[in-house]
This record gives sequence, structure tokens and C-alpha cells, in this order.
Amino acid sequence: MPLIFYYCHTAVVFVNKMLLAGLLTERVDVEFEALFETGVDEMSWDDVENYRMGGAFKWPPLQEARAYRLKVRELVRRTILNTTLVLPITQDSKWWGIFMGMEHERIHLETSSVLIRQLPVEMVERPQGWAYAPLSLAKPLSENPMVHAGDATVTLGKNDDSNTWGWSNEYGCRKLRVSKFEASKFLITNGEYLEFVKSGGYENRAFWSEEGWTWKTFRKARHPTFWVCSQGCKSGCGNNLAAYTHCMLDTDGFRLRLMFDVISLPLDWPVEVNYLEAKAYCAWRGPNFRLPTEAEHHVMRTSLRNDSESSAVNGSEETKHNLRLYYGSPTPVNMFPPSDAGFCDVFGNVWEWVEDHFNGLPGEEVHFLYPDFSDPCYDGKHTMIMGGSWVSSGDEASPYARFSFRRHFFQHLGFRVAKTVDQNDASPVIYVKTNIYVSGHGEDENDIDMEQAKRIGLKPILTESTSRALCDDTTENLIKLIKVQYCSDLSIRTLPLHKPGAGTKERALVVGCGPGRIAFELTSAYDEVIGCDISGRCIDFATKLAHEKSVQMPTNGSRQNGKVADGLISLHNGCDPTRVIFKQLTWLPVELGKFDLVVFDGLERLTNKKAWLAMTPHITRTPGSTVIVLSQDNEVKEILNDVMSTAPKIHYNILYQ
Repeated sequence: MPLIFYYCHTAVVFVNKMLLAGLLTERVDVEFEALFETGVDEMSWDDVENYRMGGAFKWPPLQEARAYRLKVRELVRRTILNTTLVLPITQDSKWWGIFMGMEHERIHLETSSVLIRQLPVEMVERPQGWAYAPLSLAKPLSENPMVHAGDATVTLGKNDDSNTWGWSNEYGCRKLRVSKFEASKFLITNGEYLEFVKSGGYENRAFWSEEGWTWKTFRKARHPTFWVCSQGCKSGCGNNLAAYTHCMLDTDGFRLRLMFDVISLPLDWPVEVNYLEAKAYCAWRGPNFRLPTEAEHHVMRTSLRNDSESSAVNGSEETKHNLRLYYGSPTPVNMFPPSDAGFCDVFGNVWEWVEDHFNGLPGEEVHFLYPDFSDPCYDGKHTMIMGGSWVSSGDEASPYARFSFRRHFFQHLGFRVAKTVDQNDASPVIYVKTNIYVSGHGEDENDIDMEQAKRIGLKPILTESTSRALCDDTTENLIKLIKVQYCSDLSIRTLPLHKPGAGTKERALVVGCGPGRIAFELTSAYDEVIGCDISGRCIDFATKLAHEKSVQMPTNGSRQNGKVADGLISLHNGCDPTRVIFKQLTWLPVELGKFDLVVFDGLERLTNKKAWLAMTPHITRTPGSTVIVLSQDNEVKEILNDVMSTAPKIHYNILYQ
């Protein structure tokens, strides 16, 4: 995404979350709030298109973006001044949405700093007063010893009544025993990583995973992305910048690109690489070297207890950590004192890659204001990062912070190495073994090197949240859904269908469309129908049926109501498949537009019913739009009572199947 997107994105999220929280009743600019709502988390390392709408898309001019931000700023300010503050602020409080907007803005301050760092250096200018850290200390780093730790039990997660704000993935509880291990006292430095580069590490296939080697080959990578050489290395940062390279300087050896300048490579600063590069370095160091686990990272912190709300990271003794833009760059890894356990930079400087896949903690409940913040990333494709960086602030700088990136992503992000002391008694690492099915791509296996895991003593564990989110996305459940959707006695023609005014395109949305029956039926009454579902298998089946008109079921079918015969599903003559679009969605974005009819089906398969139902006032045309809920769940009734109180002009109907 270009910077103009993030310039407006944070303001748009403020508006959208405050609307859902009940703090606002009107939008500022519906077009902006659809256009700038959703960022990009590309699916693979070769997705370098940085415009969601296509490379030729023209974004609004800067002056319009600035005017919108000023309007939202004044709106947020007035809301804060005029909203009664009731303490404590809990997750049920309307104020939770305001703090969510603030923390989301902090995240994208960091996102933008990384994007700026990838722009051509001649396009940026260092602000007055911006201070980089010293390149080295009076006593340069001479070694990076391994420090022993472990043989302890740690508790991950924070309590619901904690007095700090947090994202949903921080809540819940998991207790883990951490066996004895050793890890490098310091983050791996540019100097240490330089030895890997000089030894031909980027050319030796033996050090790289399958994913890593494929990425390295595509990017033609010869060194870390923020290093600068004279070889014209490919940049690949997206769209018309994909051909740009900052490796064009007449220089001997390597230099380092910072946000606004290119400097001599500071050998004592931490190297900044993606996960694939970090793992290649571990393999180069030796067969037993790996990254620490999330639980081991907690052990390395020692004195910063999980239940401490007043630790150095949360506001006191700030100079013990390179956080909150204390410097405008990383610092020498030996600049700040170690934790009681003997490890430096467990917080701040740069984020740290760990071995664990991104995962939810037992007891986590997804907040309805932001259901897609974490759960869709519990897919085995996102790896956890810990500790924050020099630009991290707020929740990102908290001991409870749990964030992740795809393994090919770049950030102010480095690593340290670790080893298991006793191969027969190793600490667990959280791996997601479930294969992920993505609409249009099919099933994508999670590439876990089980031999490597076994050799270094890692025990794969399926995360609870991943199991919950994906349990319905199986072939068996697809067959069940097809039978229910196509063989039930429910006739869509018995439903009350709202008709908009003359000359207006009539639109309907089916949430939880499954393999598509209701969506297809609605094409006889509406000009445009969108069917969405969290299941990629269902979406692909429905899309195939729309194109081919008849599709063989994946098992033997049975004749019932003329819908299924001999394993074949066919559309009846009254359907017009050219009027329907199917989308795999994990939430309802504003960019879907407005609808005259919204039908909710399969709510029992959604991880957060309230998050979906609460969007109805924002995606329906009023007055007179109709929302139909097909459910047998009493919880749905309770949620709808709250939603209906804020949307009196919408006709709600609950039909029990």
C-alpha cells in the first residue's frame, strides 16, 4: 500500500470503530470510509502489487486526505470531551473503541516508518531534531555469548480485569513449562550476520527452507533488504517501485539504509531480516541452533513479571529500553543493561522473531469491534514477533504484546539464536498443523519441517483458536452444508423482500451463504446478490456452480425436492448466476456497499456473531431495508435486541429453521 492509504486509514478506523461502539451515528465520508478501511496482508512472497484496487488506481489527492483527517480529528476530540467517562474502562465500554483507534494508529506509525525506509532516499528528508543512535560504544562488542536459562513455568496472557488496554489475542491463559535452554545474550548483530553473507550463505541451498529458498530466488536477495551494496540488488517493494533498488551507490562493502539516510554499516547494531533469513542463519550456525520460543522469551525477561502493570516497559525507567522513538534508529546491542536473566534488548531496539506460529490463548474472546485483527492470522502462515522496536509505543511496548508477520515480511525486526540443552526435554513451540483452504487457491499446506522440529526438540501443538476458526472448513462439513442448503424445505420466495425506489439497483447480501443456494434463489428478485462465507471450500463450490450450472457433489447425493439427484446439483431455470458474486470474508467491510436485503445463515459457524450482526445498520439502506436471520441460537436473539435498538428503521426478522 502507498503511504497515502495509511495517512487516511487510521482516521477511517477511528470512525468505523466509533460507529460500531455507538459513539457516532453518522459517517464523515462514506466513500473514504470504504476506500481506506482495509489494508493488505499479501498471501505470498511474490505478491508485490501494492495497490489493492490495481496499479492504475488513482488515490484521492493529498489535500482531500488532509481535509478528511482534520474532520475526523475534530470529531474524535469532541467525542472524548462529550462522552461520559465511567471508570474502570472495560471491554464493554464505548470508550474501548476510542482506545482501539489510538492503539491502531500507533501500529501504523510503525508500519509507515518501514515503508518510508523502503522509498528512494532522495524522496525523503530527515526531520529537524531526528536523532540516530551512536554507531558503536566506546567499548565495541567483542563476543555474543550464549546464556543459560529455563527450568521454569511461565504464564502467557493477561486477565480480563487488567488495568491496561489490549488486543484480543493478549487475553486468555496458557501455562507452559520451559525446559533448560541457552540463547545469545545479544541480538544477532550486523557484524555477525556479515560473516554469514561473506561465507556464501545466500548462495547455499542447504541453509534455506523450501519457502525461504523460493523467496530468496524470486527476490534475487544477496543480503538483508536494508543493507546497501553496489550490485543493483532487486528491491521488490511493490508495484512501480518493484524495479527500484537502493543498491546503486558507489561504495565499498555494505552500508545501511535508515529512514532518511544511508550510513556506514554499524556492526554492533542488530541485523534486520525476515524469518526466512533468520532461520537460514540458524542453520548456518549449526544443526542445533534455532530461534527462541514465545515462552522462552518470557523467561529471558525475568524481572518483568507477567502481572506487573508498572514495569519499565509501561512507562518508568524508559532509558533502559530503546522504545517510543527514544532514538530514531536501532542502537548497539550492548548499549542497555541486561535483564536479571542476563539477556539484552528483550524489549525495544528491534522486534524479535520467535519459532511459534501466531496463535490464540485458551479463553481468548474476539472483540466484536475488530474480529479480523488476530483470528484470520491463526493460519500457520504468520510467525510471532516479540519485544517491540525503537518506534513501538503504547500496547506494542507492553509486556503483553503479541504480534505477528508473514515470514517474508520486513519490519524493524531481528532475532537471537537459541539451543535446547536436553534434546529429550525440550520446551514446546506452538505450530499450526491445520492445512489452510483459501478461495481460488485451494488447500495450502503448512510447511513444517517435522524432522528439524524433532531434532531440536520442538513439540507441535495445534492452537485452540485455529481449531475453532477452521473446524467447519472441511470436506465433511461442506457435504453437510450442501445437503442442508439444497434440501431444506425453506423457500426464499416466502421471505418478505424489500424493493427500493425506481431506478435504483436492487441489492441483496447473504452472510454465511455456504455453497450458495439462498444467494442463487435471490437472483430472481434482485439485480445484484453477494454471497459471503468464511469457508473457502464453500465459496469455490458456489463459484463453480455459478459458472457451470451443474456440479457433481463430492459424495453420492439423494433426490429430495428435486434439488439433488445422483450426486449432481443443478441450478433451476429461475436463477441468474450472472447476478451473483461470491466472496470469502472473515468480516463485513464497509466497501461491500448498501443492501436492501441482508440474510444471515450459518451463524453457528462464525467465531463472533455480534461482530457480523452489529454491521447491519452500516450496510443496509434505510428506511425500510430488511434483515433476515436464520438461526436457532438464543444468543442471536440477545445480540439482535441490542443491534435493533440502534437501527429502528430496519426491519428485522428471525426465522427459526
